[in-house]
Amino acid sequence: MLQIGLAPERDQLAQVLKHRTREMFQRGLIDEVRGLFAQGYTGDEKPFESLGYKQAAAHLRGRITLAQAIESTEIETRQYAKRQLTWFRRDPRIQWLEGFGNDPVVADRGALVLRSFLER
Repeated sequence: MLQIGLAPERDQLAQVLKHRTREMFQRGLIDEVRGLFAQGYTGDEKPFESLGYKQAAAHLRGRITLAQAIESTEIETRQYAKRQLTWFRRDPRIQWLEGFGNDPVVADRGALVLRSFLER
């Protein structure tokens, strides 16, 4: 089995995660959680432990501001990404490519790795 891992620079990854988090909130995460509360969910259910949802719930309960909810989600998302990378780095079967998969240079390198693998 071929396993390829992507390892972008930490600063670049942080920027992408920050953008993704802010976009999640801008696209209606607060309203989504508000709607779930209106349906009778309490916020104590397991899915509310996920990144973003627990912060949105805390904001709607008045425990934190919206800015704090976003910042907390950004921080915890970066920490989660770091834990994932640490976990996967231990696996010697993974062939690591520096950068993001949407970078044409990285995609080309990935294609070369795949071709080499298939030619074995």
